[in-house]
Amino acid sequence: MSNHLHLVVLTDPSRVIAWTRAEVATRWASAHPRAGPDGCLVVWSDTESTEKAADQTWVETIRKRLPSLSWFLKNVKERLARRAIAANLGFCYRHYFNRVFISLRGTSPAAYRCTAQRS
Repeated sequence: MSNHLHLVVLTDPSRVIAWTRAEVATRWASAHPRAGPDGCLVVWSDTESTEKAADQTWVETIRKRLPSLSWFLKNVKERLARRAIAANLGFCYRHYFNRVFISLRGTSPAAYRCTAQRS
């Protein structure tokens, strides 16, 4: 089945607390590029990252979001849904977003071991 992906993600919120403001802005920018007018991804400039790093409220908000698995998956799923819609696959956005991109929480270490095994 070449049309799906299994991904196991482990987060470490304690690392984010130790990051400087500039590192928080840089990491957010690398994980969340913006879409340009033509739909292509646009990398943040150094000036934009520096301006964001100077905004204490923004940094604290992002510091909470960076280690959040739910925020990460929300962004991944939304980008994939937008790309699929742009490709005119004929699906309703809400249906496509909620039904096709499914996230499940692993409930035990055994579940992680099963997904990590190679076939």
